[in-house]
Parts: sequence; structure tokens; C-alpha cells
Amino acid sequence: MVESVQPYDAEDRTDSQRFMGESLDLLNDLARKDRHRGLYVVASWASNRNPSITCLPLGCSVEWVVVTPDGLLEDESVVARFKIAGWNPGLTLEANPNLTIDITVSEAPPPRDDSDTLSMRTRTMMAVVETIIDTFEETLD
Repeated sequence: MVESVQPYDAEDRTDSQRFMGESLDLLNDLARKDRHRGLYVVASWASNRNPSITCLPLGCSVEWVVVTPDGLLEDESVVARFKIAGWNPGLTLEANPNLTIDITVSEAPPPRDDSDTLSMRTRTMMAVVETIIDTFEETLD
């Protein structure tokens, strides 16, 4: 079973074997760092960015918006860049970054999709390790 999730066998693996291999690889990387007393940096991961921008009074409008890709929120992360047409000093601008923030380990591979959270990865690693232990225990009988 362990051999079936090794990297050299990647092209012949099923999706579940590939996922198990990725989970074991991440667990191994975290354990290696722990053995060497490395520091885990917990970070914020921003996703589902959909900023809303409102200009008041009427007469000015959002000309364009460029939303940055999902990623770690660091010192001064940019969520979006935008241009307001008809802007004059004294006008009111309301902006909401409207994004999802999840906790992650800064050195972990980026999430594959919105359901790929640190909590889900941790549960998956635990399930993979439990499956391997159960498989080994079955061979002892």
C-alpha cells in the first residue's frame, strides 16, 4: 500500500492514491521540520476575492477592477486595484474586500480549491495514517 503512493509510481496512481501520497508528503515535511526544531509560520490564506466598491455621490463610477489571485495575506497584501472615473477630492468611496480568510501553514502547498483547508488537510493526514496503520496491523494477524 505504501509503495502505491510513492512518487516514482505517479503516472499509474489513482486520484485517491495520489491524494494519499500528497498527504503523506505534507505530513513528512511537517515532521522533518519538527525534528530539526524549525518554526512553523501560521499564516492567513485569502481566497474567493470579490471586492465591492461604491462611489458617492452619483456621477463617478468604477472604471475597472483587477483582483489579485488567491494567496497569503502578508504585511500589506493587495486584494484589488481599481480606477474610479469622475473622481474628485471630497467624494466618498466605500470598499469591501469581500474575501474568505482561512488559516494555513505558510510553507504548505497552496490549496487546490476552496474546500482544501488546513483543517481538511489535517483530517486527511490523520485518516491516511490510520489507514496505513490498519493495513499493517492486518498483515500481522
